[in-house]
Amino acid sequence: MYKSVRSKAIVVFVITIMLCSIIPFLDFMVVKTYAADQPTGSGTANDPYLIASHQDLEWIRENYISKSLNDKYFVQTADIDLSGVDNFEPLDKKSVGFSGTYDGCWHTISNMKITDTVTSCDGYLSVGFFANLHYASDDKQGTVRNIKFSNVNINIAESNLHIGAIAANAEGTLENCYVSGTIVGGDDSLVGGLVGNSMANIISCYNAANVSAGNSTGVLVTAGGIAADCGWNLQDCWNSGNISSSSKDAAAVGGIVGRTNASLINCYSIGNVSLTGNVLEEDHNRSRAGGISGNALSNNLSSNYYLDGTCGHGIGMYDNNLPSDIGAEPKQVSDLKSALNSSDWGSADTWSKSEGQYPSLLTTANVPHAISADGGPGTVTVNWDKSKRAGAYRIYWSTESGSYNEENSVIAWGYEAKSKTIKGLVGGTTYYFVVKGVGDGNALSTESNEVSAIAKTDNTPPTWADGYPQARTVTQNSAEVLLQTDELGKAYYVVVEDGVAAPTAAQVKAGKNASGGDPGTGKKGSVNLTADTTATINITNLEPATNYHIYVVAEDGTPNLQASAVKVDIETTSTTGIDRTNLIGNFYSSVPGEGITGGVTLSDDQQWH
Repeated sequence: MYKSVRSKAIVVFVITIMLCSIIPFLDFMVVKTYAADQPTGSGTANDPYLIASHQDLEWIRENYISKSLNDKYFVQTADIDLSGVDNFEPLDKKSVGFSGTYDGCWHTISNMKITDTVTSCDGYLSVGFFANLHYASDDKQGTVRNIKFSNVNINIAESNLHIGAIAANAEGTLENCYVSGTIVGGDDSLVGGLVGNSMANIISCYNAANVSAGNSTGVLVTAGGIAADCGWNLQDCWNSGNISSSSKDAAAVGGIVGRTNASLINCYSIGNVSLTGNVLEEDHNRSRAGGISGNALSNNLSSNYYLDGTCGHGIGMYDNNLPSDIGAEPKQVSDLKSALNSSDWGSADTWSKSEGQYPSLLTTANVPHAISADGGPGTVTVNWDKSKRAGAYRIYWSTESGSYNEENSVIAWGYEAKSKTIKGLVGGTTYYFVVKGVGDGNALSTESNEVSAIAKTDNTPPTWADGYPQARTVTQNSAEVLLQTDELGKAYYVVVEDGVAAPTAAQVKAGKNASGGDPGTGKKGSVNLTADTTATINITNLEPATNYHIYVVAEDGTPNLQASAVKVDIETTSTTGIDRTNLIGNFYSSVPGEGITGGVTLSDDQQWH
């Protein structure tokens, strides 16, 4: 028997039967799976793939090329713990980079461990959640936002690496990203808390990971709390991790960045920054350490601070000259907190400030604005402008102005979402709507202004989503069928054998076959439908090795019944038994398995147990 599993591992079981001869033929029951597991969604801004588990991340990697996922939208809807994964490989391992959007919706990926490298599309040995945050073939850029990586464990001794917990190499945007843990790279490497080699716009990010790079054997080693090598703008970031390199020669190590030739504004670092290779103080042309940046090739640094004593200078080498504190000032603890909490530093719409404390980055969503609503047949589409720091939006509706509750609300996932269609409404009725942004911890913003619209009369039956209905799993006596429509309502089904006439839509709704008869127990029924949500019908009492037609019809709440039923064809599997006469000897069977820790027994019903 072959079990439906996601693992590619093959477990070989040896079953010994001591009778009189070797079994000539054995037909195990086969479970037929008709559709691969994949996250909900279609990958657009308004309908992103919803990621909630390690298995969902594996699905992205395994289907990256075949489903062209490089430019799609993904939203993480739950915390994901990668404990037990010995070596997490980049999601874009099998491609030429990622130019889509990954929105963590303020969730956490914890315990990501990486012990090996991949070769990125740019030819670098790369280590990170993504290898390349840009798509090389068309030069499109990627985005990662609203995500936390907790207890990252990266320790690779190889040389010439690009390492960043989020991306080894990045172009595009990183916003509201956080990293903690330990990140260690080998000689001649670029090692950053978030990004190794960055040409990305990095905004409102924080690093608490300890970051360490190896020695130099002739190539510049760089290490930084946010990015190792930064060629694009970086603003409103901070670091509390310790940053170091063991290099005795060419190195650039900084609390925020190792090396930069772009603007660096409103950042601060309180972690220790050090070169442990006994570099001579006067040898600034070869190795540099800075509380903010080890090497700044531009003079566009302003309003940056570091904790005095964590490093000798704010900039290890400034504009190809000696060390400097220009745009990167040292301050003692109390003075540093006072300067950072001053109204002159940073924006109140970015930083949370409290006297006597170090500022932290805001994680609450702003109030959505520019709200509008348009009525359709049994629907109203609500529109809004994107809200800063929102990982999702919750839309509320009511027939009474100013009266809202969670029961009549729905989520639109992702910062990029800008509209949501509320379905199953009563035609001719006025509905009122407000929208709230969803921030860290599912905290909701203040509600938006209220808008209203009239739902029009619905004279159109539901429409099946692409690929639905679809047979899911078929055994010798049962089957699952997945359903999804664009409206709230109900689906009805009947099952008939091959060769039997097709029933009408009305007959299917009534649970009858084409002759008006009863299809039998387990071969008829109904299931409630929620708009754009998968529902499952479970069919039982089927005969083995038989072809069946499953007729399904959907109806909305008006009610509008579809004109004809959709047919889904299945074939149940065989149940050939084990002939127990004249058997002796051993036989072998390769069976896909997953998570099997104990013994395996083949029972009379031919199931593995």
